Amino acid sequence: MKKYLLINSLKFGGAERVAQILANAEVFDEVILLEDEKDYSLNIPISKLSQHTNKTSPVLKTLFIPIYAWRLHKIINKGDIVVSFIERANFVNIISKLFFNHKTIITLHSNISLSFKTIKKYPYYILIKILYPKADAVISVSNGVNNDFKNIVNFKKYNSIINNPIDIKLINNLKDRPVSFSEEFLRNSIISVGRLFYQKAQWTLIKIFSDTLIKNPNVKLFIIGDGDLREKLLAYAKDLNLKVFSIFTQSIKEINSIYNIYFLGFQENPYQFVAKSTIFALSSVSEGSSMVILEAMACGLPILSSDCDYGPREILTARDKKFGILLPVLDFQMSDNIDVSDKKYQAWVNAFSDIFNDKDKRDNYKQLSLSRANDFSVDDVKIIWQNLFKNFPR
Repeated sequence: MKKYLLINSLKFGGAERVAQILANAEVFDEVILLEDEKDYSLNIPISKLSQHTNKTSPVLKTLFIPIYAWRLHKIINKGDIVVSFIERANFVNIISKLFFNHKTIITLHSNISLSFKTIKKYPYYILIKILYPKADAVISVSNGVNNDFKNIVNFKKYNSIINNPIDIKLINNLKDRPVSFSEEFLRNSIISVGRLFYQKAQWTLIKIFSDTLIKNPNVKLFIIGDGDLREKLLAYAKDLNLKVFSIFTQSIKEINSIYNIYFLGFQENPYQFVAKSTIFALSSVSEGSSMVILEAMACGLPILSSDCDYGPREILTARDKKFGILLPVLDFQMSDNIDVSDKKYQAWVNAFSDIFNDKDKRDNYKQLSLSRANDFSVDDVKIIWQNLFKNFPR
């Protein structure tokens, strides 16, 4: 019996990072990609079911689901276990199982109610309700994601929660590597990591930062990641009269103190930037869990996060402790006129100013972050997956 991991691609993202960590911990024997996209390196074999890329039409990739499923069955054997990440891979996994009878575990990494409520994504919502009950097991990355799933799908088979893992040993090995510009700019900075798209709502963070500068003029903002909103976010920052560095048009060696905000794109080793920063911030409107919060905690940073459904709350509040600062979700858009006196908005501005001006508070949250990160060690999560495979429902 072989254990496979099936995922859309290994393009930069949270679920993809989890896939890399579990694969390199040898939880699986092989990784199978629907597409030919790979930002993360693996030390186990990889198979690809198509030459599709991030530029391939989403409609075509959706219509291609039965073909992916047919190609999948040519790789696996009856009795093998296929664990799939992300909805399209989940659909492929289940459809292939219906005809070729392997063991199917699907994993949920996002808030179904929020992620698929738009007209454009509603067909996926219908497929979730039709196909997900036919899986052999459903694993969610957080309690919130799992409860949301159970409110939508009447699932009667094996259902459990396995948190996302972090590779603390790897992070510790990588975080102290030098960056190719003066580290002084990072030592008084806010840093955020994530794809540049609507769920992450980085424009709210950029706007808050612009007002944080009024009381803290020397603070910098670093954003690591790339995505569909790249050009809009760059333009938005410039419209706020921020001095913008962009790795998409400049060399990282050109970084200097004249800039307020630095867009660093995808970085294979984000930890060397995160660990040298002052605060980690997440502005998402929804999260299944949050790999970037966990990894920033392992780097010893205080965490400020939107209290979105569901992951940040479960990570930052546990055992009657608060391991970070949760703040209101902000729902304004880039085109909106912002009421800066709004209580939710001011909560963010005040939180940033407060933690920058209170070293004791920063140091306390650093220790809390390091403590909480240990709860998500890949060594512990690996054992949970291995026990699931060993005792897989017949």
